[in-house]
Amino acid sequence: MTKEIIFSIEHICKEKGLEFQYMVKAVEDAIATASKKYYRSRQNFVAHLNRDSGTVDLYVRKKIVEKVEDSQIEMSLEEAHAFDPEAEIGDEMEILYPSQHLGRIAAQAARQVIQQKMIDAEKQKIYQLYAPRVGEMISGTVKIIDRKGITLELPEAEAILPTYNQLQKEVYRKGDHVRSLIVKVYKYGHDPQVILSRNDAKFLAKLFEMEVQEVYDGIVEIKSVAREAGDRAKVAVCSKDQQVDPVGSCVGIKGSRIQSIINELHGEKIDIIEWSEDVKVFASNALKPAKIVDVEVINNEEKRLKVWVDESQLSLAIGKKGQNVRLASRLIGWRIDIGTKKVAESEKETPGLIDEFFAYLGQYPDIGKEAIELLKGAGYDAFVKIVKASPTDFMKIEGIDYQKAQKIKTVAKNFVKKTQKER
Repeated sequence: MTKEIIFSIEHICKEKGLEFQYMVKAVEDAIATASKKYYRSRQNFVAHLNRDSGTVDLYVRKKIVEKVEDSQIEMSLEEAHAFDPEAEIGDEMEILYPSQHLGRIAAQAARQVIQQKMIDAEKQKIYQLYAPRVGEMISGTVKIIDRKGITLELPEAEAILPTYNQLQKEVYRKGDHVRSLIVKVYKYGHDPQVILSRNDAKFLAKLFEMEVQEVYDGIVEIKSVAREAGDRAKVAVCSKDQQVDPVGSCVGIKGSRIQSIINELHGEKIDIIEWSEDVKVFASNALKPAKIVDVEVINNEEKRLKVWVDESQLSLAIGKKGQNVRLASRLIGWRIDIGTKKVAESEKETPGLIDEFFAYLGQYPDIGKEAIELLKGAGYDAFVKIVKASPTDFMKIEGIDYQKAQKIKTVAKNFVKKTQKER
């Protein structure tokens, strides 16, 4: 060994960002292993690399015992005192071993082990870099496309987006920039080490965090996500600020925010649901667009609900191939059974109530008669429709902006209180 090995180690460490002492230890272990193979010995070889000269000294480590039973790994106290007069029983001693016969085979074996140590060190570096980032969104460039998935080039690493973690409608080309979620990072024994996903429910939540400022700021919270990737999803949201409509914030003006997310997911339909601490209300919201008649808690421990709908709403509540009720169940974390019930007469709206509301609404100059006509034209011919609608629903009407939609909802609540007092 010459000082060239030191220069090589320093170059590799600088290029790969590896620790110098780690690589020195790798060289020392390689020489010790190669020596044991070369000399076909059971002796405990230990190598020490001199950083200044680049030379390697080979030693045999032996334990000092009272009675030697295996001379290859043990030595007597008398033998030890020849090297160190202060040696005691139980100590271990390293004795210099002539290494001039290590030879080409040993050097080649050492290089192989060094190369493996370099690979392991680089894997460890990738693991330390990406393991703490599991659950984060990351962007990479498509490098390889095959049956197993696509390989993305990330900063300082490669990652795989397996076929089973992709959306069915997605088509990739080399050079495409792809956003995905880090779901797993392997330490060793797997290449690539970083596993990505675009069909995970958390990926959808992260998209909302990126696209919706209120979610990013923590004003609007995503409580739960239920998703059948590439087809449909339901997202439950709530607001920590009473002045902020969580559903409207996620939808955006004229649906701009939600549309960006839908485009990213290649047309996946997304229902934004207002979360409620009351599981009955939450279940009713989760089953939208179906209109719910009643919700009954069957078993709290087993988390089972019975949801009643009008016969005309049954297919809408269940959804295509049971998708709507299935997603709603996963969203709220309760089992939902759907039943039909005829709407009771007491639940029917009092005649003329909608006209009373519009008259009451007309007292607010900041809303205006034009908005009332727009509501009528949009089919709001019953007060129950006003109550069940969200500000986002009102904003779908051209001519009603966010402020007016919020105001209409507030006035409707005040009208309910006023009517209840009068009764």
